[in-house]
Amino acid sequence: MTTRTMARRLRPTRRAWGLLVVGLMSVLIAYLIGRQMLLLVGLFLIGLPLLALALRAVFRPKIELERTVFPRTIAVGDRLRVVEELQNRAFISLEPVSYFDLTPGARRSAVGGVLPSIAGRWHPNANKRRRRIAFSLDSLLRGVHDVGPLYLDNVDALGLTRRVIEIGEPVTVQVWPRLHPLDELELPAIRSGGDVETGIALAGDSDDVLTREYRHGDPMRRIHWRATARSGELRVRQEEHHAEVSSIVILDTAPTPEAPARVEDATLFDIMDAAGDDSQAPIDHALEQAVSIAASLVAHLHARGYETELLHTHEWETEREGSASFRTAAEDPIEPVMHHFMSVQPADAASGAEPLLDEIQSRAARIGKAPVFVVHRAMDAEHTAQLSRLGAQATPGVLILVAEGPISLPLQPFLDEGWEVLLVHARARNPWASMTRYPGARTAAKRRASATTVRTASHTARGDLR
Repeated sequence: MTTRTMARRLRPTRRAWGLLVVGLMSVLIAYLIGRQMLLLVGLFLIGLPLLALALRAVFRPKIELERTVFPRTIAVGDRLRVVEELQNRAFISLEPVSYFDLTPGARRSAVGGVLPSIAGRWHPNANKRRRRIAFSLDSLLRGVHDVGPLYLDNVDALGLTRRVIEIGEPVTVQVWPRLHPLDELELPAIRSGGDVETGIALAGDSDDVLTREYRHGDPMRRIHWRATARSGELRVRQEEHHAEVSSIVILDTAPTPEAPARVEDATLFDIMDAAGDDSQAPIDHALEQAVSIAASLVAHLHARGYETELLHTHEWETEREGSASFRTAAEDPIEPVMHHFMSVQPADAASGAEPLLDEIQSRAARIGKAPVFVVHRAMDAEHTAQLSRLGAQATPGVLILVAEGPISLPLQPFLDEGWEVLLVHARARNPWASMTRYPGARTAAKRRASATTVRTASHTARGDLR
């Protein structure tokens, strides 16, 4: 149960100010013309709003709120349900009030309505002392949002005073990106344990494999103990067969060409007087679609047993510790990376953010042969072309372009490297329903795969001769 001392905001209404002005004018005119009756009328008009304000300041409402929000973690497009129980603990009744519940992060900035009067605590009927508010939301945007607090707009019976009552603490809701099935991408399945052992055998003596420094999250079974003993620090195997069970997802976080306009802050009374105006900053549909696709890729690869390296092309201000990557091992839970996706934002163009292409290429080189997915939305052609060089180690390489219309990005570098190039619409609810495949990539990829197979067979034959 959420109970809190309410933030009371009491002020005169326009009617009260009008009575005060008329009363002062009546008193002034009464002194000028010497009419006692007009003086009494003026004093009455002045005293009435002042008396109403004093009484309302003394007799304050005491409303308790019990709010239930479920579920607390949802994906974009899922339905959130909110149920609120209000109970009047004051001795006097609360007049009929209009209410609104703040819902930042939703397409509706607030959910409002009108509540009938709530009887005081001495009323014999318990149902009259309680009121219920229930609503659902299915338009929450990606991120961490607070539902609430609840505000009551209370005006006295004469319409002379107005009070906005804040009740209850906000409830935090986490909204993950929408996840889409990826069956149409025909992703390769992870190799079985027998295939992995075969890869180790073909690689020769397991003590001769490459190693790297231990990173937090690496499984203990991959520690190379002999290399660890020689170097004095933990070393991890980095065999070629491990690269084939890894994957790379690169998300374009370049600055948005046209940044959404900021919405100016409004007072509580302004929000109440807006009469349902739900205008807010425009949504960057390309960014939301790109994040949704990248999250779907990571979740799908994780479910298939891949160790996934999530890389960002640019840093943004709120990024934790300035890291441009997020690694998820096959045995790790998926929740941490989904929390990471909730905070992804485009880089700030004013800060002169530079792309992290060198870091991306170095990380990809350490992983080796692996499925590589690039989700593009706003990065310029020059920097995007540098990512096409990853096609030499991408098995497969998939470029997913997210746009609201035709694109002018040169795709030939990707097609020449054998990338699978896909175009999806930024506003599509299901991005794969209207997906466009660019011709030429499949043929180049097959030629490169055939050449790799021939080279592998040749090396194997030479090993058998030895």
